Formats: sequence, C-alpha cells, structure tokens
Amino acid sequence: MGAEKDTDKKLSYCGELVYRQDRDRFLSAMTAPPDRREALFALYAFNHEISKTAGVVSEPMLGQIRLQWWREAIEECYAGTPRRHAVVTSLAEVVQAVKPTRSLFDTLIEGREGDLDFQPPGTLADLERYAELTSGCLTELALEVCSGQERVLSEDLRKAARKVGTAWALVGLMRSLPFHMRARRGMLPRDLAASHGVAVSDLAEGRDVPGVALAVKDVCSHASALLREARAVPARGASASALFGALSIGVVADSHLKQLRKVGHDVFDPRLSAPPALRGWSLMVRSVLGWY
Repeated sequence: MGAEKDTDKKLSYCGELVYRQDRDRFLSAMTAPPDRREALFALYAFNHEISKTAGVVSEPMLGQIRLQWWREAIEECYAGTPRRHAVVTSLAEVVQAVKPTRSLFDTLIEGREGDLDFQPPGTLADLERYAELTSGCLTELALEVCSGQERVLSEDLRKAARKVGTAWALVGLMRSLPFHMRARRGMLPRDLAASHGVAVSDLAEGRDVPGVALAVKDVCSHASALLREARAVPARGASASALFGALSIGVVADSHLKQLRKVGHDVFDPRLSAPPALRGWSLMVRSVLGWY
C-alpha cells in the first residue's frame, strides 16, 4: 500500500526522523495524498522534538529553556523568518502555506511542560486531559494541514480529530506503561489503580500485579469510546481522502487495542513488543473506504 518505507526513494529529513522515532504516525501520514505527506512529516517531527524534552534534560529549568526555544521558533515561522534548523525550516513552509491555528502549537508546547515536573494523573479525566493536550491538539493540527487551503472544517470534525488523537495517546501511554513505571513516570490513573487493588508502591516499583491489567482495560475501554464518538462525525469540509491522512491514526489505535485485548491487557506481555498484525492491511482497506 505504500505505507511502509520505500527504500527506493530517499525520505526527507523530517520523513526519516518520523520513520525512525514515530513509526505509527509515519504509517498514518503515508495514507494522506502524496502532496500532504511532507507537511505531516514536518508536523510530527516537531512533535517528536518537543515530546523528548523531559528525557534529554537533566533538570526542569533546562527543559523550560528548550521549550521556550521552540515557542520562539514557531513565532518566527509565522513571521516568515525561521531560524536555521532542519525541522523548523520544513515546518515554516507548512505554516506559510496553510497558516494552521497558532494556539494549537502553543498548547502542544504547554502540554509538554507538564512532563518536566511530573505528577501522576489522579483520575482518568486527568489522564485524558494530558492526552488531549499532547496528542489531541496534534491531530487537529494534522487535520488543518491535510485540508490545506480549503480549511472549511466544522467544529464537530475538529472535536472528532481531538478525540481520535486523545484515544491514540491513551493507548500509547498504556502500551508504554512498563517502561514509564521503571522510570517512576507511570501514567496509570491513581484512582483506577486503587480501585483494582494496585498500591502506589506497586506503581513506583513497576510491579506486574494483576490489578494493573484491569486498570489498563478501563483506560482502553475509554479510548475505544472516544473513537466511537469521533467516528459518528462524517469527514466533510475537504477531500475525504486528504482528511483520512490526519484521522487514520485512529485505525492504528484500533490495531493496538486489538493486540492488547488478545493479551488480556497485560502490558508486561512480551508479545506486545511486536507490531500489531495486519496494521498496514487495516490502513489500506480503510483508506480505500474512507473509514477512519
């Protein structure tokens, strides 16, 4: 279907970065029309740069400085005077061509500030809010990028995009839970954990106790509900094939949800390290049908 990397064609800097660091969004972007893919690669490369902030700095102040650098870089993109940086240069072209909503970039950066002074989510609502800030807004930006100059997007479709992105993040946070628990940054809501008998010490020590799978199941059920709500909204206002390129990350989320169900939502199961079966096939079929 062309979703996997074509080794006969050299990817751009941003395309290569997204391919290596964010494979699922790379596959999703490849379902967009060819003339929209580079714009999505630039957007997702920017997201990678800000999302890794907490992991590459030794103290929160340095992270704030890094994120401020990106705030200023975005401002310069809108001013038409981008600084010299491979991702910024590509992003500036997107900004000048499409003029995506500036506040969405600011929200993404603000969402990553929360990573610098980590506090585990107390409730599922807290986790959903974090997922919306860091991924829901990104999918709304992707929707704008894919709609291009048309930009006739209903508020309902924008909300649907945010729900798709939020659901995707919830699934990703659950799949990466063992890694984050080992780093004492687990994103399992404390109220859900407690309701299934998981102690704070279990989360802090990264213990594989039975209640973790039950709490993960609750989060995944909520992600599935968000996807259902989003899919009740028809993709109108621009070429359906173009919009699918932004919304198809929901198809990938479905693949991961199915994989999690197969292992009983046990995020410690080693089978989860393999890519979901038929992920590319699902993207191909749904792209033809226009079902996100």
